[in-house]
Amino acid sequence: MLNTTVRTMCFALVGLLFITITGCAKKAEPVPTHSPDEIDTEKSISLAFDTKEHGAIATVKTYLIGKTNNDYPTLLSTLANDPGSFPLGVISLTPHRIEIADAETHRIKRYYIGSDLALRAGWSDEYIRNHTIVVLAVYTVRYDNTRVPYEGGTRRTCFFLIREHADSPWLIWQLYRARAGD
Repeated sequence: MLNTTVRTMCFALVGLLFITITGCAKKAEPVPTHSPDEIDTEKSISLAFDTKEHGAIATVKTYLIGKTNNDYPTLLSTLANDPGSFPLGVISLTPHRIEIADAETHRIKRYYIGSDLALRAGWSDEYIRNHTIVVLAVYTVRYDNTRVPYEGGTRRTCFFLIREHADSPWLIWQLYRARAGD
């Protein structure tokens, strides 16, 4: 029994050495990065910033640029909470629509006002009314499945954003899949 185990391990080790030395193993392709101009197509929106657009939309665009370029620091700069390290592995991301989701914003505000969740977060009802908003982003994403196990496709994602006061930047508090009809 021991000889069989040792022999099997030796064959496995020799095989691994052969693959390593000869380069037979497929090398992972580098994940391409994209500037906002490269992402923009006739069927997609631009991730370029418009000075007239809502600051919450600009934050979501920055998040998507970070995700598109596999740029963790940029992505992290848009978040209210540090989620810790996580792989990105995006091959491509094409945005189709990014807009303020008024109905979802009202629904979330009703949900949070007076709730235990708001109390735990330290949010007053006034804070929720004046410093929270939801942005809907519809985009198509492809992932490098050698790096992450996520399935690509078209996503409808709601971004729940908060800000400290009227002059503060919007930050993403939470992301969740948009409900049907959003």
